[in-house]
Order: sequence, then structure tokens, then C-alpha cells
Amino acid sequence: MALGGVSVGTAWAGKHGAGTSLSGATFAAALALGMLGLGTASGLAQQRSEPAKVQQQQIQPSVEGSGRASGAAGGGLGAITFDDVLASPDDAAVNLAYAQEMIRTGRFDIAAATLERILILHPELDRVRLLYAVVLYRLDNLDEARAEFELLRKRDLSRREAAEVARYVETIDKRQQRHKTSLTVSTGLHFDSNRNVFPKDGVFKVLDVPVSGIGERRSDLGLLAIGTLDYRYDTHLQRAREVFVSGSVFVDRQDDQRQLDTFAILLDTGFVYDTGSTQIIPKLHLDKIVLDTDSYADDVAGILRLQRRLFSPSFLAFAELEGGYNYYHNSDAYPFASEQEGPYYALKVGGSYAFSRQFQLEAFYRYRNKDADLDYEAYDSHLVSGRLTYVLPRNIFMLLDASLELQDYDGADPFISSRVREDTDWMVGLTYGFPLSALGWSQAELDPLPEPLRDVIFSISGSYARSNSNIPNFDYENWRAQALFTKRVDF
Repeated sequence: MALGGVSVGTAWAGKHGAGTSLSGATFAAALALGMLGLGTASGLAQQRSEPAKVQQQQIQPSVEGSGRASGAAGGGLGAITFDDVLASPDDAAVNLAYAQEMIRTGRFDIAAATLERILILHPELDRVRLLYAVVLYRLDNLDEARAEFELLRKRDLSRREAAEVARYVETIDKRQQRHKTSLTVSTGLHFDSNRNVFPKDGVFKVLDVPVSGIGERRSDLGLLAIGTLDYRYDTHLQRAREVFVSGSVFVDRQDDQRQLDTFAILLDTGFVYDTGSTQIIPKLHLDKIVLDTDSYADDVAGILRLQRRLFSPSFLAFAELEGGYNYYHNSDAYPFASEQEGPYYALKVGGSYAFSRQFQLEAFYRYRNKDADLDYEAYDSHLVSGRLTYVLPRNIFMLLDASLELQDYDGADPFISSRVREDTDWMVGLTYGFPLSALGWSQAELDPLPEPLRDVIFSISGSYARSNSNIPNFDYENWRAQALFTKRVDF
């Protein structure tokens, strides 16, 4: 069927996109920006790896003491309170159990004070000192943490403890460098059950007339490659602490749907201003997306982010204001892309809370207003998104993601329907990942594994995305499976 010399299938493909998951083209663009903006799940694990290694499996301090002390350290007395500490102020095991409880609840400042009190009375307890040094590291008190690690380097430690101390000292040296550069590279495969986001019931509306038999749902396999180069300069100033530049490249090559081959470049630059209680982070964002060989979209935005700890070190709250402009480019494959062009602004509020060393929850709400050349491509959206992180021993991790977005468009597209479009999009996903060093080898068996491979992260994930729309053209679902290898190098 053709209208005005343009096939219905081609016209639908060009007019199908205006949101985050509304056409094959926009779906691919959103996927690229989502992965570049969030980084990979395995990248998260690598950023967390050093503290997690010591806190979750390496540090199991043992303290000689009374039967009461042994029971307390082993959990036999239940959760230790400050009243227990007051009742036995010189009991090292009671104080240690209390410090561990404070660490578990994210109250690192209290844990540090308690561990320091133990070391005043028992300076010979090296494993307690190691825990104290790690807590200072978590508090970002790097100078004092390094001093404790240096004391430990002179002690008779086990091989594993000595390796952890050396690793922390190296990490502190890198963090205290004025120039910090890191390169993160990920590569892998993904499979989509509905890569071309074909309508769930196979029905399109054209001029309010239902039409079927146009195309079909297409599954596809894609090869992913993601690279991020991050540079940070520590100014050593009290307030304007850091200047940063980050660039990412995303490549997604499809096996079948080659018109959805995606190449994206993303650039962020800004600085961090610290008032003492709040960090203010202004940032300039640029990105460019190419589909197949044609330029599809460009984005220029300014972002202002405020973040601070509230109530306890475990809770980080933030607010973010973004304003920008989307540029879209028509092509043979997407002849109506420029109808989406226009400014936008967004307000995001949220936070992250560490329930324990193993569990962390991140969540946010975002309101977005998108203007466009034509009303049926302009919309308001409300998005709620959350991620639960669970870190197991040996840096094995699991991520549970969920999101819900409501989109209300400003006008009807007369080519499709007289109804004004309304979408409800939701997604759930699960990721499991681990460093190759956690594959089950013992420390002795791990030695033959090449050093560059030990911190490579492997992750597998699965997700389900559903778009419920009052117009059948935009009503679809997609199952996705993905596997990635990730390596991070710090310079």
C-alpha cells in the first residue's frame, strides 16, 4: 500500500519515533545513550572492587578475649549497642563488634572512632588496624588511611593481607594524583526478540484505518563495543576541587537489521565545586548518533547537578536540572526524523542509600518536557527508575533494574490517527557479573592466570521492555539478552 508515492512501511518507519523507545531508530539511539550515560554494570563492579574485596571477605579480624568477647564478635550476643560498649569500654571484641555493626549500617565515622579506641589499647592488632585503614579510606581520609597502611607494611602480615595493603596504597597513590585518567572498554553480544519494535498485534493505523500485513517482527543479534576515556584534574583547591572531561564511543553492529547499526559519540565536561556540605557540578553534554551510515541525531545540553549526604554517610541525595536542544537529520531510511527537532528541559531528583555493605538502592524521578517542530512529536514525560545492587563475596554482583515512564503527547498525528498519543513504558532487568578471578580458583591456582585478566568483569543480563500505547503503531514488547566483557585501566 502506498500513499503519495511513499510506502506505508517506509512512512511508518519514519514517523514511528519521538520518545525513548518508539521506533527502531529511536530505540537504537536511546539504547546507545543509555549505555553510555550509565556505563556498564561491570564498570560499577570495578569501581567498587577495592573496598568490597577487603570489607566482604578479606577482613575477618580475630581478637583474643573472654568468652563474652568471642560470643559478641561471632554474633552470639546479637547486635552490639553503644550501651554494651559503655559497659565494657576496654573489651576489644565488644568494641570491634560494635564497629562492624556501624560499618554494616554505613556509619563509618563512628566505626572509625571505635576502631581507633581499640588500637590505642591494643596497637598490636594488625587486622583491626587493617579494618581501620579501610574505613578511613571509605571516609575519603586518604592521608590518614595511607599512614595506617604504611604501618601495616612493616608488620608480619599474611600473603593475602600484604597484597591488600599494597593494593590500597597503590589505589591511594592514584587517587591523590592531580592528573587521573582511566580507560574502560566493553565488548560483547546482545539479542533482541523485537529489534525493529514491531507492534505487538501486528496492526498499524493509517488515517485512522487499521492496516495489517505490513512487515513482521524481527529478532536480531548485535555485536557491541563500548569505550570510555575519562580524565580528571585535581585542582587542590578547597572549593573548586576537580575539572573533568569524559568521552565515550558506542558501536552496535546488527546481524540482520543493518539500518539500525548504531555509532554514537558522547562527550561530557565540567567541574566539581564543593561547598563543604554540597557538591555543585555544572556540566556540558554533547552527543552524536549515526544510524547505518547516516547522521540521525545530535544533542547539546547544559546540566546542573547538586548532591550531598543527608542524615548519614549512607544516603546521597541529588537534584539535577537539564536543558538542551535535539537536532535530527532526515535520511532515506528516516525521511521524517527532523519533525522531532526542538528544545527540551528536564528535572531529576533522587538518591542512593547503602543499607549495608552488600545492598544499595538507587532511585530517581524525572520530569521531561520535549518541544518539537510538530505537536505530535512534542510530549511531557514522567519517569521513575530504580536499581538494587547486591554485592556478594569475591566481587560477584547482581543488579535489579526497573523503570516506569508515562508520556503524553501535545497533539495528534493526522497521518496516523485523530487520537492524541499516550504511552506507558516499563522495563525490568536483571544483571549478574563477576571478575574472572572469582571463577572458583584458589589463591594458589590463581597465580597462572595472567595479571591483565584478573580484573576483567564478565556480566550477563536479561530484560523485558513493554510499551503500552493507545495507538497500536507504538504498542510493542521486546526481550533482550546481553553478555559483556569489561576491562578498566587506570593511568
